[in-house]
Amino acid sequence: MLDPANAAASIRGVPSRSLSFGELLPADGLLVDEVYRPAGNGVAWAASCHAAWVSVDPETGKVEVERYVIAHDCGRPVNPANVRGQLLGGLVHGLGYALHEEVSFDSDGQPVTASFLDYSTPTAPDVPRAIELIDCASQTEQNPEGFKGVGESASVMSPAAIAGAVEDALRQRDPGVRVARLPLTPDRVLDLLRGP
Repeated sequence: MLDPANAAASIRGVPSRSLSFGELLPADGLLVDEVYRPAGNGVAWAASCHAAWVSVDPETGKVEVERYVIAHDCGRPVNPANVRGQLLGGLVHGLGYALHEEVSFDSDGQPVTASFLDYSTPTAPDVPRAIELIDCASQTEQNPEGFKGVGESASVMSPAAIAGAVEDALRQRDPGVRVARLPLTPDRVLDLLRGP
């Protein structure tokens, strides 16, 4: 274990077995003889494309995301299972933005959604039954490992993909429907179906 406060390296739980940082380094110090300079500006952009298939119940306004596809490019993944977890977790987070989560206030400015009894979040039945992740990794020379990123791609893009799919579904009944506000709660969907 490295202990910066005492400038030493020791075995955890055995503080008597330690070496100072000075004892760890060779007498003539360390020499860095390799430097990486990226071909461009050093920024490696991740990318993804999202598609959502939804059904909308015109009687209740309930939206169900039936299928969701994410084609993503995160460069070389360090841990593919972690990438999958990031994408699935981000999708559920974005599903909350798109269909559930909203902080509301009354006319006096008091919060109406003050607890999770009033604030809706997605639960297991809300998660699409069919989720497809397509790895489209491409190489980058902006860092020596070929990494890009994956953390926010699903949570940022999924609300827009779901809103676009809902708008497309509602336009089957009224070509003038325009989704301009999230979340698409059942009441808000019914208002869109009723028109202006």
